[in-house]
Amino acid sequence: MNIVLVQASPYLGVSSTAYNGYAQALSEIGQHVSVICVASDKTNVQSDVKTIAGVDVYEWNGRIASKYSFGMMKFRQYCKAVLTELDNKRKIDVCQIKAFPNTGIFILPPLSRPHIKYCLDVRSCAIRNRFNFILSKITIKLQSKFFDHTFVLGEDLKNLLFGAGKVDQAISAINLGVNTSNYKIKHYSELDSPTVANKIKFVYVGAMGNKRNVIDFVKAFLRVRLENSQISLSLVGSGAQVAAIQHLAEKLNVSDAINYIGSVPHERIPHILADCDVGVAYVPNTPEFADQPPTKTIEYMAAGLVVLATDTAGNRQFVSSGKNGFLHGDSEEDSFLAIKKLVETEFISPDRIKQLSLAASETAKVFDYKSIAKNELQPIYKALLMDRND
Repeated sequence: MNIVLVQASPYLGVSSTAYNGYAQALSEIGQHVSVICVASDKTNVQSDVKTIAGVDVYEWNGRIASKYSFGMMKFRQYCKAVLTELDNKRKIDVCQIKAFPNTGIFILPPLSRPHIKYCLDVRSCAIRNRFNFILSKITIKLQSKFFDHTFVLGEDLKNLLFGAGKVDQAISAINLGVNTSNYKIKHYSELDSPTVANKIKFVYVGAMGNKRNVIDFVKAFLRVRLENSQISLSLVGSGAQVAAIQHLAEKLNVSDAINYIGSVPHERIPHILADCDVGVAYVPNTPEFADQPPTKTIEYMAAGLVVLATDTAGNRQFVSSGKNGFLHGDSEEDSFLAIKKLVETEFISPDRIKQLSLAASETAKVFDYKSIAKNELQPIYKALLMDRND
């Protein structure tokens, strides 16, 4: 098959992490794959196309100030031109477009090319308030009418947008993926009791804006840190709460407990996780975040970390509490109790940590991008092409 993926963001960029893996995975299972995207480095675009791990990447060297800017309209025109060019060279079978405003109306080439099967890929929706949610839901449903098939990230988001229990062959839930080959699993069997409890490295990867409210988890962590000086927390990412977190650690005289790494290229994440023990998948249990499966959670599991996650619908897609990680409430007190129990109960047994680590890594294999491409995407693509009249 000749497959084209479209996204209004850089290929391999952090903001598109959950979407990037499909392209390479489809290429690895024998499909011809192209990606149309926005260039990440505007000053270093040598040509319109480059090949990355078997994927032909077409980059638009422009700037999108916002979803509704003139830049977005110019990017749509670029996509239309490239799609037409690619289809003239070799018939496109499937074009999968990551949802953004007016996708169906402005990107689709002339209907004189009905042999192309178009798929919409929905990663999230706006849930900041009821008005935005209703508008986003209507817009996504409207966009889906222009496509042959719609993929939605996770069953919970699919039910939220299109209704629970509704059976529609043109709408499918697709799993969030991870490239497990990028991660080196920790070998806890090499640690001898009780030294495993002496130094435990926690890590949080993700945004730290006010809506994420990560500071509640940090407050809980520092309370435990005052009782146990052998635990530390690395923070990877950025956001409005970083300064408040650092100030809090200074105020409590435990600045050495927080290692602020900041934002890094995504390819560095596996190396950072390799030096940690516990992956913090803190997500506030609010409508805006609860249903979305967090990328950080499945990446922690791929690295074989013990996962400490808030009990949200998105985290429950991966974590079975007590088996491959632990779930807890999103309040400061719930986080405190969960951290304290983990440090004082679970980490005194190397065998228990090894068991949790292996279970986490086994779970990650189910969500490997290649598995998703082969067992979820490819069968639907083939079914769409069966009724095509070339």
